[in-house]
Amino acid sequence: FLVSWVVLASQIGFSVSLTYAKDVLLGFLFRTVHPDLWIIYSLFGFFLVAPFLKKMAEGLSQKEKKWLLGVLVGYFAFFTGGVLLDYKIMLYGYPFLNWITYALSGYLVLTIDWTRAQRRWIYIAGISAFIVSTVEALCFPGVNWSLDTICFSRIVICLAIFLWIGKRRWKRV
Repeated sequence: FLVSWVVLASQIGFSVSLTYAKDVLLGFLFRTVHPDLWIIYSLFGFFLVAPFLKKMAEGLSQKEKKWLLGVLVGYFAFFTGGVLLDYKIMLYGYPFLNWITYALSGYLVLTIDWTRAQRRWIYIAGISAFIVSTVEALCFPGVNWSLDTICFSRIVICLAIFLWIGKRRWKRV
């Protein structure tokens, strides 16, 4: 709400009136202040569902967590293949292609007991995915329109970052 108010104030100025307060409130509720503020609504959704996802994931065994993570990453790979190879398979609703998948996969990668070798492979995969994404963005712009959102390389990069930062942070706690 605060970010919406600041953006709106920079766009139309500031006023102390009921009309201005109504404009701020409606702009916030209907996302008309600025289109790039969609991420705020996703973050709000994370905060709402995170406690429930954590409780559900805590009941999974280590093997089940690995399978779920594999399904999530595999789904991103399948979707990216569809974008790059232009195959038209209609998956109604895309159940895993949303920002909550990043949060769930981050939780999973942090709570799975990885061996040192497995962690190393996740880091190598993340660095490789970063290189591939960079080359793709620089040399083939626009080919993979999902590169900045729901792309296989992006989730692999995120998993490596989650693991690297998360494990270091949790060691100190």
